[in-house]
Amino acid sequence: MNKHTTQQYSPRHRSANRLALSFILALLLLCTAILQAEEATTARRAATDDLVVDPGFAQDLSGDSVHAASTTRKRENKGTKNFAGVAEVAEKIIIKTFTGGFYYSLEDDVVYASQRTEIKYGSMKITADSFRLDQKLLHVEASGNILVEGPGTRVDADQCFFDFKNYEGVLYGAKGYQGPLYFQHNPKETKADATFRVVSRNEVQVRGGMITACDLAVPHYYVTGREIVIYPNDRVLLRGATVYVNSIPVAYLPAYTRSLTESSPWTFWAGSHSDLGAWARVGYTYQHERWEPSSTNDELDEEVSRGKLTLFGHVFFKRGPGGGFQYDYRLNRGRDEGRADVFYFDDSDVKVKSTASYEKYYQVKENDVLQNSYRQRSTEHYSPETELQRFNATIQHRTKMSDDAYLLADVDWVSDPDLHREVLDDFASNERQRVVERDMRLSALWTSEQLASHLTLEIKDRISRDRVTNYANPADALRDYDNQPDLAVADRTDKGIPTDRWGRVTERVAGEVATPWVPLYNLPLHGRSELQMYNALDKGLNSLSTKDDAYVQGANWYNALMSNTRINDRTTWINQLGLGVGAAYRDDKTFGYLNESDFSGNYDLVPNESMGGLTFTDPETFYIGKKKFSLKDVNDTYFYGDYRTKWQARLSQALTANLEYRYRATTDNYLGDWYAKMGNRSAQDDLYYFPLRENNVRTSLDYAFAQPNLTTSFFAYRNLMNESDLYPNELVGLYGNTTTWANQPSTLKLAGSLFFTERQIYAPSDSESYINSAPGASASMNYSPTGAPWWLSLKGNYSDQSSKKIGDSTYSHYVIEGSPYSISTGIGGKIGPKYTANLTTTWRSEYSSFQSVKLALDRDLHDALLTCVLSFKQDSYTTDTGTRSMSDVFSNFDFRFGVRPKMPGDRKLTGTKDIKVIQDSVVDPQTTASSAQ
Repeated sequence: MNKHTTQQYSPRHRSANRLALSFILALLLLCTAILQAEEATTARRAATDDLVVDPGFAQDLSGDSVHAASTTRKRENKGTKNFAGVAEVAEKIIIKTFTGGFYYSLEDDVVYASQRTEIKYGSMKITADSFRLDQKLLHVEASGNILVEGPGTRVDADQCFFDFKNYEGVLYGAKGYQGPLYFQHNPKETKADATFRVVSRNEVQVRGGMITACDLAVPHYYVTGREIVIYPNDRVLLRGATVYVNSIPVAYLPAYTRSLTESSPWTFWAGSHSDLGAWARVGYTYQHERWEPSSTNDELDEEVSRGKLTLFGHVFFKRGPGGGFQYDYRLNRGRDEGRADVFYFDDSDVKVKSTASYEKYYQVKENDVLQNSYRQRSTEHYSPETELQRFNATIQHRTKMSDDAYLLADVDWVSDPDLHREVLDDFASNERQRVVERDMRLSALWTSEQLASHLTLEIKDRISRDRVTNYANPADALRDYDNQPDLAVADRTDKGIPTDRWGRVTERVAGEVATPWVPLYNLPLHGRSELQMYNALDKGLNSLSTKDDAYVQGANWYNALMSNTRINDRTTWINQLGLGVGAAYRDDKTFGYLNESDFSGNYDLVPNESMGGLTFTDPETFYIGKKKFSLKDVNDTYFYGDYRTKWQARLSQALTANLEYRYRATTDNYLGDWYAKMGNRSAQDDLYYFPLRENNVRTSLDYAFAQPNLTTSFFAYRNLMNESDLYPNELVGLYGNTTTWANQPSTLKLAGSLFFTERQIYAPSDSESYINSAPGASASMNYSPTGAPWWLSLKGNYSDQSSKKIGDSTYSHYVIEGSPYSISTGIGGKIGPKYTANLTTTWRSEYSSFQSVKLALDRDLHDALLTCVLSFKQDSYTTDTGTRSMSDVFSNFDFRFGVRPKMPGDRKLTGTKDIKVIQDSVVDPQTTASSAQ
């Protein structure tokens, strides 16, 4: 050391230096201890409490964690740091540990965790074994058993990088689901090319991966794509998609999209039919809804429109292509609502070859006595119909013009009677079989407190034959709907009905104005008046020919008084008295299809057997029994009066009784009475609901009890007319009972009915006249035990429809043969967790074998429902009594299967209810028997 620079220290100086150095070291040690204590306190708190990292609030790093008062307010305090992007981010980041703590770096503003930790940001939650959170950049890096959860989302991954500020990130080794879709990473993914990328809150990309809607560990099918874009809670879009089934590529689609919140719009059906051959059908369903704020309540939304449209196309490889649509809608805030079902089918080979045979006879007059000169069996051939344009339109619509006015439409129009039986029943839940009527009706309705009025236009066609109908014989028209109606059942081989057998039976414009029941002064009476006017087609005695058609102009004015007397708290007595006057003018008083030359023995329009019914004496005059009928004797006007009294009583809390008597007297030989006397009751439906004479009593006794769940009803109807004054085919008596019962859990339900019908057959003055007594019964059982994977149903019907045959044993003329009864069974159940099977059979006595056998099998494919149906059935209109065997039944088969993709929480729009339009209906007690059957 240079002596010139060397400084000598005294002992006093050395002591002072040591003291200063010791003080500095002590101060440093104290600061270190304070910092270590503060870090230890922070770590202890992190291990026990949730750390809230609020990007919208600058946290005081020298103290405890602070919860912000507002998620949008920006604060700047002295000595604090501000996060980037605090104006764009509003959610809090909440960190929660499970087994350890996390470390907070004051210098880097970073949170570390090496134990199982959960990070929650808004509705998104990330759980991982370790993570690093940069609070400045709002960036998280996680690894080890990562679980990402969100609304309808779960993703398992190995590593995750996520930017909370921009809501972007990537996941490696990802697999999971978004809504109903499951996805999995590409096994060949690299760090530079992640499979799963979150682009924004509204978009997720799965590049090179695969997705499926199957929830199996090894999905039975999946789709890979060059790019798969998922819009959460909306839909998925695939580009360059390849479909794999059991790891085998089966289809390629350049682009495909589907909804994630609604059921799949696509359906597919295919099958094979013994008559139609192989067929396939594809359908697409589109739903729409529109809502707007309510004009009366700001807190509510109003539905403006809603609809469900299904488009479908199909092809029958032996016949031809077709298509159609089904649309249920409610538009303009409910002003317009309805449904439409339209079907079109270009049938290239219908093969309807009809051979109608009948017995032709001619009558001559010898000494004023009718004689049958000869009989001859002849045949009439219809050419096969080829390239028939077959269609069906079923439309119901209602428009609310105002609070008091409505427009209504009801259309049920079919091109040919066998379209449902041959084609449409295969796609419907309820079979319609052969459709023998088609009609369309348009109505306008207006109501007020004083009046109700409506105007109706109606057109109706019916299948018939070119012949004179013998209405006096109730069985005469029963086989109008067969190709060979005059043959005995065992001899018929008909397959279908040609379209040239449609006959127009109704063309009607009708209007009505009526008042409600209004009180009359201070009297205990109410009055009502109604006026009806119409112009309608009268089809005559031949529904198919137009030569005897004419139009009827008519009016009816009816006035009634009613008293409603309350005898006591449980009994009411109602009396009604009415008077009416009407007119029905037929503009042609002749039947123009017969003339003298034809009547001599060369006419093709064949009257029926003289025995038991209609007998012609000249082209315009005929007898039914001993009564002569001619249009020239029909009056244009009529008068009538009626009286009705009804007693209603509630005998107990569960038992009620009704007793009613009706009487009406009319003038004779007006148009309605003229048709009724010959047995034609259809004129009331087809032409006008004429007020016919009546004298009858009806009663009912109803019992309904909740514990046990038992309902039973006894009903009776008795016609009090003299036997000599009865109309042909008129109901004489009806008696019966219907009962239903169910056990407390409603697993077992029983129902049954018994009824007895009496009906006048032929005119009372006819030598063949008699009253037919026909008993009938039905019973059903449904059993579905709670918790059991099976169910059972049984149903039986019996109806003795005729107790007397007309004709010899080899040629029964227009009479139902035998006493038909049927037994239907159904048994079904679950076969394992995925299969459901159902077997139904129907056995009918007139076939002496099964009419149908049907086996349906459903398979839950997780993301779709597969249905297979195999059925065998006899044609209801091709029967052969006593000769049918099981091989005959199984010769007519139908096999079909369908696939309907499904999703959890399928959305379905509720369709409109049945729309009723104003129409006249015949009030016939037989309706009760029909419902009982």
